Amino acid sequence: MAHLQGQETVVVPSLDPPTHNLLKYGDFWNNPAFGQVRKTETYFQLYHRNQNFGFENNYEAYLASYSGILNQQTAFGVSASHQRLGILDNNTIILNFTRAIRLSDNSRLALGFNGGFRQLGLSSSRRVTLVPDPFLESIANQSELILSPGLVFSSGRWDFGFTAFNLVRYSLQTELESEPLSAEAFAGQIRYFKPIDSSSSFFEDAQWVFYAQAISPKEGDAQLSGSLVLDLPQKGWLQAGYNSEYGGHAGFGLNLSSSLRLSYLFEQPLSGNRVNLSTTHEIGLTYAINSKNADKIPVKKPKREKTPRTKKKKRQPIDDTAGIDSLKTQLAETNALLNDLLKRQDSLEKRNAQLEDRMEELLALLKSGNGGVLPGNIKEIVQRSDSDDESGLQIDKLNINGNKVGFYLVLETFGSKLEVDAAQARYKRMGVNTGHFYNDGNNLYYVYWKRFESRRKALQALRIIKNSDYQDKAWIIQMENN
Repeated sequence: MAHLQGQETVVVPSLDPPTHNLLKYGDFWNNPAFGQVRKTETYFQLYHRNQNFGFENNYEAYLASYSGILNQQTAFGVSASHQRLGILDNNTIILNFTRAIRLSDNSRLALGFNGGFRQLGLSSSRRVTLVPDPFLESIANQSELILSPGLVFSSGRWDFGFTAFNLVRYSLQTELESEPLSAEAFAGQIRYFKPIDSSSSFFEDAQWVFYAQAISPKEGDAQLSGSLVLDLPQKGWLQAGYNSEYGGHAGFGLNLSSSLRLSYLFEQPLSGNRVNLSTTHEIGLTYAINSKNADKIPVKKPKREKTPRTKKKKRQPIDDTAGIDSLKTQLAETNALLNDLLKRQDSLEKRNAQLEDRMEELLALLKSGNGGVLPGNIKEIVQRSDSDDESGLQIDKLNINGNKVGFYLVLETFGSKLEVDAAQARYKRMGVNTGHFYNDGNNLYYVYWKRFESRRKALQALRIIKNSDYQDKAWIIQMENN
């Protein structure tokens, strides 16, 4: 496990944590670029791996990690780890930075780096000798700066990654040699995402994730692993897989609340030198501080304008000298005026009620980046929205398994789930609740405002959007029977 450096110093071997099972959170340990790719949450994570539980002086690892999404292109993270095996200790602190660039509507390239400090050595509290041991005294603690780059190319549902673990290593001890460009291991990763089409709320936004990784260390045999994850964003996740070095594993994650996740996994050696060792246990606690399951922001309802009351005209005093005929004529004129005013009042109240209903409908639809400014000629919009003219209004037909039959008012389309989540969060901040569905035919996600039972109501809503200059790209999808 150790090798001699010159004639005097013995170097402690590294004990980097095996993180092949960190697939949902903390996966930037496997590839630094995973810190940004397809991430929608900023989170804190505590993780513990107790390998070959029950054996004395077995391997244990403790990790505390933070990963933050700065924007759609940039992510930042930090992680501290402590590993121990017998009397050996390894303490590591890494900073993660990832930057992604969009190559096309359906592909992107992400470059990430894990850089930090690592200290290797012997534990003074667990090292017990009855007499001085020259060999142990010759073992030197090793402190070094490390840098691991990672690259991920994403296209549609596929991710292809490459990592050079500790490509740059600079020793802080003058008596030890630095290896500036000598990676401890190279790794390649492949991920595939398959959305689940289901009308059940249990599988809302659910997807299958297939993950494969191959690690080629500088010394030792290659390590192959494969995993399958059932991701249920509203509930948690299930995962199972196999690693050629550590055996088979199975585990789950549970959403304790909208932000708190608890995970557990066990791993059992199935072959090789570890087959007679006991089970490994992993447990994690994660707090997502920017979850898409956050509480809805209440929308303030617009204030209704009160209909002004018509002031009644004061009656002129009647001349006492006027005759009965003059009195009858004046009363008839007054009654005619009052009847005319009452008719106008009823007409105004009905018209205002119609306009108020339109205002409520428009304010629900027209919340947008312009601050919700309404068009100037509201009467023209109402009149045009009642028309049966369908010119300039697009209606497409689709047949997608699992979607209800009806007319969907579609606002936008996207090529990735990350863009869908960002768009729906944007609409939610505007006070507009939206839904989405996936089309296998063109690999696009459709974000829609509402599903209508009748064609006429869908066209009326689309015409209101068109006339309000809110969204000139909106159209209707008619979902037919399968």
